[in-house]
Amino acid sequence: MSAAPDAVVLAGLFGLGRVRGPLAFVARGQSNPLGVWRLHGEGGRCAVKWYARRPDARALRIEIAAFEAGVPMARPLATPDGAYAPPIRIGRNEVFARIWEWVEGDAFEWHTVEPSVSGRVGGLMAAVHRVTPPAVAPEPPSAAPTKSDWRHWAERAQQCALPWARAALRALPALNAHAAFAREARADMPLVLSQRDYHPPNVIAQPDGSLALIDWDAAGLADANADVAQYAFVWASDEDGAVDTDAVRAFVAAYRDAGGRLRQPAVRDFAPASASLLQWIAQNILRDLDDAVAGDPELTLALLEGVRAPDRTELARRVTLLRAA
Repeated sequence: MSAAPDAVVLAGLFGLGRVRGPLAFVARGQSNPLGVWRLHGEGGRCAVKWYARRPDARALRIEIAAFEAGVPMARPLATPDGAYAPPIRIGRNEVFARIWEWVEGDAFEWHTVEPSVSGRVGGLMAAVHRVTPPAVAPEPPSAAPTKSDWRHWAERAQQCALPWARAALRALPALNAHAAFAREARADMPLVLSQRDYHPPNVIAQPDGSLALIDWDAAGLADANADVAQYAFVWASDEDGAVDTDAVRAFVAAYRDAGGRLRQPAVRDFAPASASLLQWIAQNILRDLDDAVAGDPELTLALLEGVRAPDRTELARRVTLLRAA
């Protein structure tokens, strides 16, 4: 779907008044193939996203709770009757629209490694974790794909001439190793409110020097230790995977100083990241195989070619770094 909804119709739906020109395309993220657009209305600029499927209601409630608690982020906007994701038509397709006040600034690049930045992101994560979660329906358990699932998808990919069919078969040992490790995640710990996608492109450095966290589509509840274990290293690893220990220390120290809830780290704290990786790969595979949704086979190919079995020796080394921070 390449067309954009009419800016006037969209502004009228959300009660934004007059618009100053058509929607302007901004970016297309890995999880939002329909893109992010900018709307310039009477009250200022807004960010617009629309979705082929209705956004998750739990994630939306958690996002609103975080904003109301004062987490630095984009303000979500609703229609006059209180709908945050109303349906709208683009040609023959019905999609769901969301709008936020525009956040000025620049997103961080992947593999940003700078202790001062890492520390600030750790403090931002702590601010999210301190928010009292709203009452939401329990998240339905998501079963990890089985070996037969991956093989079935690979066979369908071959029938559809998708480029990742063979890569899916080659990746089977690594995928199964991640599935086994994911089952080690702790299920007996209290969960905290989490944005669950604290990657560099989702953190905006604003002109006044403050940070803002955007893209709450995956928001939910998470084990605080798992969030810290995963993202302390995301913000400390360069393109070659080398880890800056000062950046790890800065992240953890700032997280604790800002009131974050961190238990004694353990290797199993990395298990939820394996579950998330499998879900992300499966989501892209199924999107590629769905004729009604625009997929990205090259992204799926890169994910499958890049997946490696969990390295417990490296994870143990990372636990030592977290404990020393």
